Amino acid sequence: MKKKILSVIILCILFFAQAYMIFVPIDMINTYLELIRPIVWIIMLIFTIVLFEKNEQPYKQKSNLFAVSILGVSIYLFIMAICGLLLKFSYSPLEFTLKGIATRLWTYTLIQIIREYLRSKVMTSTTNRNKWVMMAFVTIVFAFTSIDNIRSVVRFDLIKDFDYFMTVLLPNISLNLFLTYAALKGGFKSNLLYSIVYYSVPLYLPILPGISKILDAVIGCTIVFIMYIVFTKLEWNDKKKRDSKLSDFHWKWLIFPGVVFIIAIFLGLGVFPFMPVSVASDSMKGEFQKGDIVIVYKVKKESINKIESGQIIQYRARKHISNTQSYRDGKRL
Repeated sequence: MKKKILSVIILCILFFAQAYMIFVPIDMINTYLELIRPIVWIIMLIFTIVLFEKNEQPYKQKSNLFAVSILGVSIYLFIMAICGLLLKFSYSPLEFTLKGIATRLWTYTLIQIIREYLRSKVMTSTTNRNKWVMMAFVTIVFAFTSIDNIRSVVRFDLIKDFDYFMTVLLPNISLNLFLTYAALKGGFKSNLLYSIVYYSVPLYLPILPGISKILDAVIGCTIVFIMYIVFTKLEWNDKKKRDSKLSDFHWKWLIFPGVVFIIAIFLGLGVFPFMPVSVASDSMKGEFQKGDIVIVYKVKKESINKIESGQIIQYRARKHISNTQSYRDGKRL
């Protein structure tokens, strides 16, 4: 009973902390998101660590959940890459400076880690008698707290805002429903892996596939459905005492998706001497189409004079990267 009361208190505090944004003036929303909300989550984390004893209960499905999470991450990254190649890439509107990345780490990624820890603690402390009620409650709270534009939720009308329901609410609910179900089975690490990758792609990659919101929502819901089907199949096999091919997790499964994700981040951040760049307009039509990806080789300041006429370059103007331009005989076309 004590754990149940503590869980409800934590969830209610998080719910009302998110709902309070409705009353925050528009010009103070960023301050609330970047300062007050992270502090609330950290306080709840400390509260949980102090008052919840360590759970020693063994969970047989941990390895299966982690394998399913690896599968989901691999499918998601693969689909994003294919969509980018087929539908073209576009620049992320976010700021990719050290300050901008640090702000997103503090404002979103830190909260994501705490969110999955709290979800795991609440669900693994739930008794079998009320687990489905708590599962529904946890899903609603965490789906609600993962939406920044709370005012749109409050004003939501299914008939008028069906597009918002399909592109924002439904994907959030389906993902949080699966993560809560996985947390019930002891899947903290698997949940953390998938949610971090899923939410990090639009936050930390400067070049993103130019897909519509509805397509992004369909992809997200489809991957969650696949993960659920695969996990329930593995769980059923275990109950029937059959050998499951994925029951024994091997860390080597992390190598391929991990290397691909790290290389993609490093390429986007310009760590290597060359980096992919998305053509943002039709100014180079004939040479490149809008949305094409070109590989740009970075030139040091002392090597600028070695640029020859006729070469296609990318340059900075007023702190913004311009579209790829072509120079011929020293004049921009």
